[in-house]
Amino acid sequence: SLSNTFYFWHSKTSMGVAVLGSIHGLVFQKTLRLGGGNGADKSEVNLVSSDALMVIEGIFWGLRLSGFSIMILASIAILGWLLGWASAAVLLLMALVGLQSVLGRLQGRQQREKQTHADARISQVSEAVAGVAVLKQQTWEQSRMDEIQKDRGPELACLKRIRFIVCANETLAGSTGAVVVFLSISIYSSYNTLDAATVFTSLAIFNILRQPLTFIPIIADSIVKAAVSFQRIQAYLTRPEIAPLAPLGPAGQDLVIKIDQEPNPVALTQSHEGSDAAVEMVGDFGWGASSLTFKGVHLSVGQGCIMSVVGRVGSGKSTLLRAILEELPCQEGVVRMKGRVAYASQIPWIQRGTVRDNICFGTPFEPQWYAQVIAACSLQTDLDQMPSADLTEIGERGISLSGGQQARLNIARVAYARPAIALLDDPLAALDQSVARNVFEDCLLGIMKDATVILTLNQLHLLKCCDRVAFISGTPNPTVRSGSLQDLALLPEFEHILQEYGTSNHSDGDPAVPAQQIKPLTDKPRRGHTGAAASQPLTVKEHMEVGAISLSTWRGMIKACGGWKFVASTIVALVCTALGLIAFDFALVRWLDDITDDGNTSTSSHLVTLGVLTLVVSLCSFWRSFTFALGFIRAAKHMAHDALSAVLMTSMSFFHENPTGRIVNRFSGDLVTLEQQLPVYFEHTALCLMMVLLTLLTIAAVLPWFIAAIVPIGVFFYVIVRKFQASFRHLKRVHAVAKSPCFQMLSEVLDGRDVIRAFRKEAHMISEFERLSDLHSSTWYTMNCCQYWQYIRISMVGNITVFAAAICVVLLRNSMSAALSGLVLNFALLHIFFLTGLTTLACETEGSMAACERLLGYTGPVSYTHLTLPTKRIV
Repeated sequence: SLSNTFYFWHSKTSMGVAVLGSIHGLVFQKTLRLGGGNGADKSEVNLVSSDALMVIEGIFWGLRLSGFSIMILASIAILGWLLGWASAAVLLLMALVGLQSVLGRLQGRQQREKQTHADARISQVSEAVAGVAVLKQQTWEQSRMDEIQKDRGPELACLKRIRFIVCANETLAGSTGAVVVFLSISIYSSYNTLDAATVFTSLAIFNILRQPLTFIPIIADSIVKAAVSFQRIQAYLTRPEIAPLAPLGPAGQDLVIKIDQEPNPVALTQSHEGSDAAVEMVGDFGWGASSLTFKGVHLSVGQGCIMSVVGRVGSGKSTLLRAILEELPCQEGVVRMKGRVAYASQIPWIQRGTVRDNICFGTPFEPQWYAQVIAACSLQTDLDQMPSADLTEIGERGISLSGGQQARLNIARVAYARPAIALLDDPLAALDQSVARNVFEDCLLGIMKDATVILTLNQLHLLKCCDRVAFISGTPNPTVRSGSLQDLALLPEFEHILQEYGTSNHSDGDPAVPAQQIKPLTDKPRRGHTGAAASQPLTVKEHMEVGAISLSTWRGMIKACGGWKFVASTIVALVCTALGLIAFDFALVRWLDDITDDGNTSTSSHLVTLGVLTLVVSLCSFWRSFTFALGFIRAAKHMAHDALSAVLMTSMSFFHENPTGRIVNRFSGDLVTLEQQLPVYFEHTALCLMMVLLTLLTIAAVLPWFIAAIVPIGVFFYVIVRKFQASFRHLKRVHAVAKSPCFQMLSEVLDGRDVIRAFRKEAHMISEFERLSDLHSSTWYTMNCCQYWQYIRISMVGNITVFAAAICVVLLRNSMSAALSGLVLNFALLHIFFLTGLTTLACETEGSMAACERLLGYTGPVSYTHLTLPTKRIV
């Protein structure tokens, strides 16, 4: 027991924590180095939520192959010594392994296809949750739901094929043991006389052999899933990366990114050539030499200059800024930038946190400079209206802010960083004309006067305030021309744009507010906003159940599986399987008693009985596996549909209070647990429970005195289980909740990795993610420590049970036949195996039920009534 527990400890706790943290860290770091054109498809959430867990499960069960292989070889050797040539029936096991390898390859192909469909589904769910406001404004919830369900169809089809392959594997493993025993005894009885010592010693060895056969389907299933997940992680980690910005060098030196046409063309060098240009780019830019976005670009911006980038809608203004940041690869040429860079994207990137957190962005807080930035970006009035001023939580993607406030927060982040080069992508689009002028004058021409600013502009009346203008014209191969406003005004197309758009007033943002007086902010909330209202966070703490899994959760799961029909079918199949195995052993006892009473007993009648029982066990194994497969496929389909439908139909306050990562976690990690882990654990837990009960009842029926020993053992077992279950159940829920912050941060990074790279904040984000991942791993570690605490004690209970049975057999040896004595000891040994299997699998089952509980938690009363609007416009 101690050696087995050490294996569990090392494989799933020590090694599991290391593997889990490594995969999370590698995927997150790779995410920061991928760009939109390098295959970033938002599969990262699935890699972290399900694939990492499958790799750990594959390691845990795969390492058991070595121990099981030794057990199988030793059992075969002993059977050969006991039964001679009759043990040749064990060769069926080799055929079983070969057939299971074929099924494993089939399952692997289906698993890869299913994971691909799951990636697409999770991506669609993430998009729907992120854009739920638009869905509700247009009443598109049902249509979006239909699209997701349409993509869910192929995933469910793959899941059905996977479960049926597992069902075939379960049937083979469940029936092969009984068939091997039957054939061995049949062959042995054809040339030798059966005796109790040979039969029950062989039967004990067969039961030892049955242990690895019971777990082979789980091992094969786990190894196949782990192999597929490992390949997916490997494929993701080997994707081409975006070229990083050059690291900052000594003062006065330019850092150059040179690109030529050699393989792997990125090389960082330092240029000592004297140049006044803060930004210089020359060359061709695009995702490939055959698909260039910009060709023959020659752009130079001096230090402290403001250059605006103008052009028609879709001409490539934002793409030009991305090319400067190397987000759009330079195929041939050079990009030179001098100093620290900051970037504000066209769609403001807002982190979940406070206003101050978003502006400082990992930079130390400086009250005086911070106050100047707040004033220059016209944010003081907005902060005065917030409950806790700049310490107010603004929620995911800035849901509590207006579009203009988000834009000004984006500009404030750039200004606070004190960059040498600032790249702003249409920063004034969401602002009223007067607010835009205030921000332009106080921020860009004021506190950032020493910085080199490159910004895209649609407010052409501000061009006269810029030192240089870059004009993008022509499609599909745009041309970039730069110069002064007077020089470009000579171009007919540029003059036409000035006449068409130059006098338009942009007034769809925030109302005009005057520039605010500079006043330092402190860490304390403003006077008049103290108390609960000032400290109440916008994002609510994730709800976590306490106590045992509720009856409503079990009822919901059973109802989703098929209701009373599912329960009745599984109970009958389990009882018939267990009774068939026990009846097989009793038939052997009867055969041995007949041989003892009358040496000329008929062999054929007993062989027919054993053959019929073997056929019953095989058919019941198939029936049991098939019933569980159908039931949980139905449950996965309906529970996921109901949960997603309820989420999309609920009110907007739900999305304000719950981050996207938390919601997506229910439809990624929790749904994978329901689909692929809970069915396996639940089926084998039920089988082990049935075998434990029937073996105990059988021993008690043969040895009534055994009841006196089993009562105190049962009380001890009950105390251990009660103490363990309360702790393990709560730790499992804490573990599920601890995953959400990791998913949330990963979701934020997917939206803002270009900003993170521009600010060179990769190390800061990695450090924060590692902190969250360590918290998640610590819950995993604690949960498994609790599980192995119980495993040692349950093994002790099993050993005490065997000892009690042996004592009873010895004391009653004169009143019991040798066959019955062997049967009792054989059942006692079998009881240890099923008891330890029951406790291990029951822990996993109850822990996996937490995923079902969390999904059912999203199918409660809907607080938003979907309104069907008329299809025809009412005039």
